[in-house]
Amino acid sequence: MKNFAKQIKSAFQLATAGVAVVSLVACGGGDNTADTQQQSKFTPSSLSQEQIASLSAAELNTLVATAPSDQAASSDTDPKSDRAKAMTVDPDPPASCSTMYFGTNGVRCFIYGSPAPNGIQGTGPSTIASVNQWCPEIPVGQLLQGVTPPPGSLACYQFVVNASTAINFQAQLPAGVVGIGELFNVNTNGSGFMIAKSTSPTAPLSGTATTQYLRLVLVIRTSNGTGGQVFGYGINLPSAPTLASNTTSSNAHVIDMNEEVSGTLVNNTDSAYYFYPLKTGQTKALISVTFNGSNQVAAFSSAQKTGPNTYSVSPETPLSSTQSGTQLLFTSTYAANTAGTTTPAGVMVRVTGTNSSAPANQAYGLRVGAQVVNIASMDIYNTESITRWFPVSGFLQAANYISTYLGAIDDQGAWVKNQPVQLTVQRFNNDINSRQVMTVKTNIWGRIADTPTLPQTGGVTKTTNFAAACSGSLLSSNNYGPPGNPTDHWKGTAQMGTVSATLLGAAPVAPKYSTFAIQFTRICSETYLGYY
Repeated sequence: MKNFAKQIKSAFQLATAGVAVVSLVACGGGDNTADTQQQSKFTPSSLSQEQIASLSAAELNTLVATAPSDQAASSDTDPKSDRAKAMTVDPDPPASCSTMYFGTNGVRCFIYGSPAPNGIQGTGPSTIASVNQWCPEIPVGQLLQGVTPPPGSLACYQFVVNASTAINFQAQLPAGVVGIGELFNVNTNGSGFMIAKSTSPTAPLSGTATTQYLRLVLVIRTSNGTGGQVFGYGINLPSAPTLASNTTSSNAHVIDMNEEVSGTLVNNTDSAYYFYPLKTGQTKALISVTFNGSNQVAAFSSAQKTGPNTYSVSPETPLSSTQSGTQLLFTSTYAANTAGTTTPAGVMVRVTGTNSSAPANQAYGLRVGAQVVNIASMDIYNTESITRWFPVSGFLQAANYISTYLGAIDDQGAWVKNQPVQLTVQRFNNDINSRQVMTVKTNIWGRIADTPTLPQTGGVTKTTNFAAACSGSLLSSNNYGPPGNPTDHWKGTAQMGTVSATLLGAAPVAPKYSTFAIQFTRICSETYLGYY
């Protein structure tokens, strides 16, 4: 319990330090001794890491296959149907993941820091795993653009191999960014075995393996930088994945939906173009561009990719300086994309420098995200050592903080990252001034896990200090405890509070949710009376 509380505190410190995305990572490094109920349920508590590492690939496959399944854990209509599990925050450079789990509750390390088992070869179409809902599907043989994850997090991309094929991945990370590239084959139960690996300072990252009839996932993890930088990568490329200049629309960097880009204009009058293809069936999106209105202009337009480095682009919609950093609704002028299209419609975004005397390397940021997003799972949790026997039935009890777990999912069942979420913790329902309001963003798994403390005084705050006392009217009970005779007895006071979350800008289709709230009981004081 103490370790889990430490991890929650670490996540809150990241959020209050101004980190763009609260990244919760379960790969490499970190402490693996936390409360197993709140951790991955795929590491059997009966086996040590050393014992697991000694197992063969077949034995590991059986181990994962017989682990508790989370296939039915998530519902996209009832947010209270599951708890998005917290994962450890890894402050250290990522270690090698020899076995990962690409399942319904997230992408995470099953075994790390040990030699990789031999990959398992597929035997036919039936051995190809289903699409996972975190990693975008990519074509083979094309130069692609990815976005670096925040340090300690990961980016992942999936594709399918049929007949026996030699697969080579390459990824040219931005200058100065240290990272690891790992190629995994994925079994139908979600377990993935690393079959190729490359680490910095190798440039580009490159690894090769031969496999057949399997879904493969390329994982890129970084240990420095800020995240959000565009890099070139691909599978079975004819040449190195060199990232071309994107100063014209024909050379726009093609970025996956929901990715958040951080860039700079090296020269004061440069332009930078980005194209975000909409997903199948989508015609709307949420656009956010952050730029310096004194030195830059920004605009967006409907566009359709008609061929290599060729686009049909509608007239632009310019952004005013007051719209910098705000979410705007985009509606495509093109028909919705169909599955497997090679001429996708989407959003073209341009940022241009306008001040020749401005300092060099002017920064900007942008994101184009799904608009039809709903809360798929939400719960609150607390690991303090309190009795939780205060006689208010049906509510979580907490003394000093609440942990909020929330998952956001789009209309195609994919978890949405970088979705802005307004999280409000009101420690006392009868006092509006006790609200603590913050904006966080979902991570790669489409989850948020922020730990607001209950404020010592009213007002909006992100303080990490625990509340010294409650204020206002109190609920009180002079004699309570667990069932039994004899049993422990306490007396105490409490107040009712609420945690609410809103997906900013999202417009789910009814009856799904973009806002949800859960009440809790805040324990204000507690005195042990004895055992009788």
